[in-house]
Amino acid sequence: MPMRRTLLAVTVIGCVVCALVMRVGAEDHGKLAPGLATPATQANKPVDLLTLVKSANDIVGGEWRAAADGLRCQATGGNRARIRLPYVPPSEYDLAVDFAKLDDSDAVVCVMLTHKGHPFNLVLGALKDTIAGFERIKGEEAARNTTATSRPHLLGANKPHRVAIHVREDSIVAVLDETVTIGPLSTNYQDLSVTGDWWVGDGAIGLGANCKALFHSVVLTGVSGPGQASAWPPVGAIPAMTDPLPDEKPHRVIDLMKLVDLKQQVLMGAWTFNKEGALVGFGPWLSRIRFPYQPPEEYDLAVEFSVNAVEAGGSADTFLIAPVGGKTMNWCLGTDWNSRCELSSTPDNKPLRLPGLLRPGRRYKAVLSVRQDYVYALLDGQMVLKHKRTKEEQGFIWESYIGDGMVGLGATAGTTFYQIQVGEITGEGKVPAPAPPLFQPKAVATTVLTDRPARVLNLLKKIDVELDMRQGLCDGAGDGLHCQVKEGCSMLRTPYLPGSEYNLHVEFTHGSEMWPSPETAIIFPFQGHDLALHLGAHANTICGIEQIGQHPWDSDESPSRIRSAGVIADQKRCSVTLYVRRDRISVIFNGAMIIDFPVDADTARSGPWPTNGTIQFRSYKHTIYHVISLEEISADGKEYRR
Repeated sequence: MPMRRTLLAVTVIGCVVCALVMRVGAEDHGKLAPGLATPATQANKPVDLLTLVKSANDIVGGEWRAAADGLRCQATGGNRARIRLPYVPPSEYDLAVDFAKLDDSDAVVCVMLTHKGHPFNLVLGALKDTIAGFERIKGEEAARNTTATSRPHLLGANKPHRVAIHVREDSIVAVLDETVTIGPLSTNYQDLSVTGDWWVGDGAIGLGANCKALFHSVVLTGVSGPGQASAWPPVGAIPAMTDPLPDEKPHRVIDLMKLVDLKQQVLMGAWTFNKEGALVGFGPWLSRIRFPYQPPEEYDLAVEFSVNAVEAGGSADTFLIAPVGGKTMNWCLGTDWNSRCELSSTPDNKPLRLPGLLRPGRRYKAVLSVRQDYVYALLDGQMVLKHKRTKEEQGFIWESYIGDGMVGLGATAGTTFYQIQVGEITGEGKVPAPAPPLFQPKAVATTVLTDRPARVLNLLKKIDVELDMRQGLCDGAGDGLHCQVKEGCSMLRTPYLPGSEYNLHVEFTHGSEMWPSPETAIIFPFQGHDLALHLGAHANTICGIEQIGQHPWDSDESPSRIRSAGVIADQKRCSVTLYVRRDRISVIFNGAMIIDFPVDADTARSGPWPTNGTIQFRSYKHTIYHVISLEEISADGKEYRR
């Protein structure tokens, strides 16, 4: 590839981004991919976009720094490096990017594109460096849509590449190293979309990688006309609403930080106090804590916080969880790869979307003001969201559920909370308030509990780890059978075929390692069907049996579903007894009857895990099984031949 190299220093405010770039001859950029009919004109001169980068305000995520050969980036904390280029292209343009991936990881390089303000991406090196394609097309990512182009070792490590991208009114196409053509795709751009992981803002061109990468040059040539250099608002600059702010003064202020008891109030994830006395919440997903306080009808929940500097390049999820009229509302900040701010449990949810919403290390003050008619969300004194209250409030978002009527917080990215207060506007809240019971016990048919077993079997002793561990790692210890997760979960089989009526008693403990869901599922036979008892599903908030009736097992209409907050506690022994009869299924969990309903072969439907009539266990984190005991009521069970 012929090149003309010119080194140009780029000054960067904030000592983050500066680069020495190689300009590429205009004659190279004029080459068109097959199928394009509109060439660039001589009047529209190439523009080297890297020379326009003047400020660290355009960094959306990751680390960006100068090098003698170009602009280098590195993903941080497993999150994606992204930068927005300060230029608005015309509707038709050619873009040439010279780059190299600097490691041999299973990672990708991404060029963020736009057409008349409509964003889309070109992904290079997906699926272990074998796929290039545009995304998303009708919601499908690059590896799954019609533009997916497969080549082994597409990018490799430390190899120079050039990708030429041609954006036209009705089509897009790209050519990698003059040999690999991606597309062309005929489109009106309405079928294209992006998700927050690579988004740098509507109308913006950007660069990204989830690895170490080097960008030598980025040259744009206008086709339909010239583009325009543009100073975007700084990443993280949140536009304020012009509506009047609530001005009522609280008559009493409750310091929730003083009420924290980490042993009693943590529902999921890891929470601790740092040496300065601030509360830090961290989890792989949806770490939650609730406070022993129930606010009055009108109040302000005020939280001062900052997000982790490493993790904020990806998802900086921070949640304010508060009751509104007896139901739960969630103010979500920094979700969808730190691009989204919304009141997520409202029927008129209109999220605010900005790339790099929360800046790492910066302190924010968030105030959720609940009033009789409206709910206001204020960030650093400016109103960013407003919701008119209705009787149709959604009231339950499982990923941040803490129990009705309670105040709480959620975090994913190591959020540090410096101040947590409630200002009471009308009336007085309850402090300390008792937490709602974990479950509301159900009445149960007494005959289920009094049936005498024909025999009792210790299934734990029958398990042969080499034969019965279907997925994961397993070993025996003095306190039980330890099952470790591998490739997402562990699966364990018991080598016995229970009869038509039986009681299954299981005692287990979850380890303390963090995982998105501490769910344990018990798959069991019922009249020829394979049903599954889920405990702690959906971020530790749902129990239920899959599948009874026509409704999804975890829906409000399911006869077996029950919701709670913090179903399974880490490092605490749980006890569950499953009563299976020909016409009824009942479940006692930790001493509470949580499920009891009539069922028959016509209303039961097999779930997605066939068991050949055996009992199996599926868990998503380290689980120790202390007891697996079967009481046969009908005495028609038998050994399972492996």
